[in-house]
Amino acid sequence: MTSPLLLTAGLALALWPFHAPQTVTRAFSQPIWRMTIRADRFTGAVQCRVFQGARSRPDVAYARQSLAFRFGRGVNTLEASYRIDSHPAIAWSTVYPTLTNLGANLPGGRMDNPTGGLVLLPVSALVGAHGVTIRPTPGSRPRAFAIDGLADTLANARARGCSTDAAFVR
Repeated sequence: MTSPLLLTAGLALALWPFHAPQTVTRAFSQPIWRMTIRADRFTGAVQCRVFQGARSRPDVAYARQSLAFRFGRGVNTLEASYRIDSHPAIAWSTVYPTLTNLGANLPGGRMDNPTGGLVLLPVSALVGAHGVTIRPTPGSRPRAFAIDGLADTLANARARGCSTDAAFVR
């Protein structure tokens, strides 16, 4: 029979020397949006994500003053159109210059589908909006996204250490 003292000593040796993790990730949820903040204790760098949906593959994600709306990776969204609330539909290509100025880029990287299934929209075009409806390809079914509370979520993230826009990643 093993004594409790021997078990305690064995456990202490297994955990010794204990080192605190070098990165700490905190997660927060709001009604529509979710947020994670990862702080590196060694470098002091902060990495923030504001998103909807699954953490590993979000439906909507914020970075570089734009929102990325995700469709299937195989969907080429070059001819996408979008509608903010009940306003008329607009071709996604009209916001390319604004997105370029913001430094927003598409991670597609393939010649047959440079968009990687994403539609990016500048947050400045969405101020005061409640929802965005996007038709990713001509003839496809439009998909609606709720975006209420984005400004409050971004303010909350900034108050928690995501002070610069460069801290946000998709």
